[in-house]
Amino acid sequence: MFSSKDTKSTIHVDTSSPNSIEGVTMRIDDTSTSIDTYTCSSNWMSLYRHPKVSLLAEPRIDRVILHTSVKTAIADPTSLFPTLGAMLLVTGQYPKITYAKQSVAGFKLRTHQPLGAMVSLRGERMNGFLNKLVHVVLPRLPDWYGLSESAMDTHGGLHFGISYVLAFPELEPHFELFEKVQGFHVSIVTNTTNPQKALYALTKVGLPVHSKG
Repeated sequence: MFSSKDTKSTIHVDTSSPNSIEGVTMRIDDTSTSIDTYTCSSNWMSLYRHPKVSLLAEPRIDRVILHTSVKTAIADPTSLFPTLGAMLLVTGQYPKITYAKQSVAGFKLRTHQPLGAMVSLRGERMNGFLNKLVHVVLPRLPDWYGLSESAMDTHGGLHFGISYVLAFPELEPHFELFEKVQGFHVSIVTNTTNPQKALYALTKVGLPVHSKG
């Protein structure tokens, strides 16, 4: 139904389609135009119900960091090669070698000596790794019961280790090369420090995080 006056017009839209607005009132005058949405029938119209909520403020995962240390690298730096190759295969990104920041006489460790490797994933590579982690790798781990909230820090991050690296499908066919890789430590960083919002972002991608109790 459409009605028009000199300076103001009112439009009423009423439809039974589940993907459209059920009712919209539009007021048009000489100085301003406003739209009042009073009922909606689909999720994609949530921005009209909550106009102050920004998509950029939604809790989400910012990056995933995969890192590890190799004890034998202190005496033999070439022992890093299997770990570097394993990280490259499972992430699709070249890892960065990490070095000692200070000397420790008790461990015969010198400054700038190679210790391990790390990879920081963002964007499409991060999403692909998380999808593989949730649906393929974690279910294949021995005695896997999910992740606990106690693995979360106060900055909205989740940290856990994967000792059985052959759970990654890229490494299993070459087990003789990677069976001595000691494992990976996974850090998942969110864009919020609120524990509840961080938990929402983690479980939204399918990570099985259960309560501490």
